[in-house]
Amino acid sequence: MRRKTKIILISSIMTSTLAYTLISYAILSGVLSHKKKDLSCTPTKENLEYEDVSFSPRGYDLKLKGWYLPSKNSEKAIIFVHGINTNRLSSPDTLMIARDFVKNGFNVLMFDLRSCGASEGNLFSASYFERFDVLGAYDYIHQEKSIAKKQIGILGFSMGGATTVLAASEDPTMTALVIDSPFADARELVAQESAIATGLSEDLTKFFVPMVALMATYIHSIDLNFMVPEERVKAIKSPLLIIHGTSDQRLHWTNGYRIYKNAPANSEFWKVENAAHTRSYKKDPKLYIERVSKFFNQRFK
Repeated sequence: MRRKTKIILISSIMTSTLAYTLISYAILSGVLSHKKKDLSCTPTKENLEYEDVSFSPRGYDLKLKGWYLPSKNSEKAIIFVHGINTNRLSSPDTLMIARDFVKNGFNVLMFDLRSCGASEGNLFSASYFERFDVLGAYDYIHQEKSIAKKQIGILGFSMGGATTVLAASEDPTMTALVIDSPFADARELVAQESAIATGLSEDLTKFFVPMVALMATYIHSIDLNFMVPEERVKAIKSPLLIIHGTSDQRLHWTNGYRIYKNAPANSEFWKVENAAHTRSYKKDPKLYIERVSKFFNQRFK
């Protein structure tokens, strides 16, 4: 009887372990899977001049593609960084935002992160490897467009905002950062996205995160524990502007606030009432451009 009980116990443990492992792998695969989205238009839609450009991520032999939108006689630039499951045209507002910044005297670089849009790459890591894409864009603007590093700003949307924090935490010369609707902790994001995809409660999907993190490390060399902007921001020495809408159903506005709480002195948190995910510009385009432009120009001095 004891032997039978022992066998049943061992069998139950093995079955539970296998189920835990398989479910964790399914969650990881779901988080990292995405479909490339083709570009739906070009900057000519907003009557903008543009140049097709390509460059490599810092330290990687991949070709990233994008558009460089020049502003007449400008010696300053803004790099746009898009979010997950999209491309350089990350939202319906993106080209209009670019248009307004060009009119306000900023050159703009819009590009596709690895494995997105027209860029090369097979693995999407939701900010871990993409930080090198941001660093590559920064190098490109400085080296190929001859713009001083202190005149280059980064505007990251959603996951692109989180990616911007990770990138800047490793390069102290990046001193003008605006992040719009970021996530604070990728581990929480895994649980949240898994709950949405499976219909399970987030309390249950959190149970699988440790194994998901372990698998991400050993299968893809992705360190989920590094992908925590609210911690990585502590390594940044220059003030940030963090924007988040109170009606964000994808990433609650407290994500942005948590990053702000750990950000350097003189950082700003702009909570936009009734704005949806990455749609603060839509609530008041004029105010959005004015406030972000003012922040960049202050940082460029």
